[in-house]
Amino acid sequence: MEFKHKVIQDMWWALKSPSLFYELPSYPHTYLVQQGILGEDPQVYKSTLSKWDQDPSELHEFIGQGIKRLGIYFERLIACFVHFHPDFELVLQNHKVQEPKRTIGELDLVYKYLPENRLVHLEIAVKFYLGHGELEQWSNWYGPNPIDRLDLKMDKLLNKQSLMSQHPSLISLWSDLGFNQPESHILLKGCLYYPEEAYESGSSQPKFISTDHLQRPWKDVSSVERENTWYILPRLSWIGNVASIGDDYDLLRMQDGLQKPLQVVRFGERGGLVDRMFLVPHKWKRKISEGI
Repeated sequence: MEFKHKVIQDMWWALKSPSLFYELPSYPHTYLVQQGILGEDPQVYKSTLSKWDQDPSELHEFIGQGIKRLGIYFERLIACFVHFHPDFELVLQNHKVQEPKRTIGELDLVYKYLPENRLVHLEIAVKFYLGHGELEQWSNWYGPNPIDRLDLKMDKLLNKQSLMSQHPSLISLWSDLGFNQPESHILLKGCLYYPEEAYESGSSQPKFISTDHLQRPWKDVSSVERENTWYILPRLSWIGNVASIGDDYDLLRMQDGLQKPLQVVRFGERGGLVDRMFLVPHKWKRKISEGI
């Protein structure tokens, strides 16, 4: 581990991990952040993160306690970085976009990049999808909750969320800040989990996926050797690296039966990480085959 505290480790992962997509031919004007905040090499921030790592109490206070949802935690990591780094100014966070009598959406983050006087609207997502069926098709990549699909998320990001800053109700707000409107960026991180055979062969991948995207296997729980000891990885630990068994890692009890896909880890005799994957119950695959 390059940093002592988990919040800094996770922030570093958020900055340096590859995007799931770098560019999409049908959306040439949509900027997908590859790394860092604006596409810059995140190494330029290591010294700042090392300084924060000495005492991250202010960062913990900004992010807040008791967060259960990984997406919220990931958003706050990015907002926290922008808030405390001197090159950036946090302008808006989770700002609701409203029409008379209704809210139509919200902006994840709006910030200024001070060295270049740029105003950026950033939509943020971290996703973990399991492929099943024809892997080139986005519609065949499912979240642990199979209602969540890659094609649906990309449609929402590209055709709604990233365009929200263009809403007429925000024109005066951007004008007051000295801009016509902000640049629209998407920061999409995460990992794709391939069926074991496809993971080993690398023969089929989703269309336009980044060549260096994070990837791991998933297995049907019935195919896993029962004598191995697996630990359930807590949701907020799905991002970042796993170096050792955490205090909040529950032992996976195979005899209880698996009710939903779980991200699990296995360690060797000396404590080092041996495997990290999703284990999937048969009923999850049945739901998908039956169209949920």
